[in-house]
Amino acid sequence: MILNLLSNSKDAIIERKEEGKIKIYIDSDSKEIAVEDNGGGIKEEILDKVFEPYFTTKDEGEGTGIGLYMSKIIIEKYFNASLDIKNTQNGVVSYIRFNKKG
Repeated sequence: MILNLLSNSKDAIIERKEEGKIKIYIDSDSKEIAVEDNGGGIKEEILDKVFEPYFTTKDEGEGTGIGLYMSKIIIEKYFNASLDIKNTQNGVVSYIRFNKKG
């Protein structure tokens, strides 16, 4: 799932054709992993659709629209966690939040 988030960030940066950065944050106290990029973000009007199956922002033939959907399903079902995506000033940050046990 992390590789899928990194790949999406890489693709956004390449499409933007500017110098890009991807950062990964791991916080063991809050049980959270975040992947942040400066790839320009996702249009607000489609942000709530990115986890739908077969929804893609890429050109025809470039993406299947299944990566984020499958990542979210796997994270929720098998890792007792959640996957969220939010726009930042320059890009996107994706959060994997593991539910605290007990």
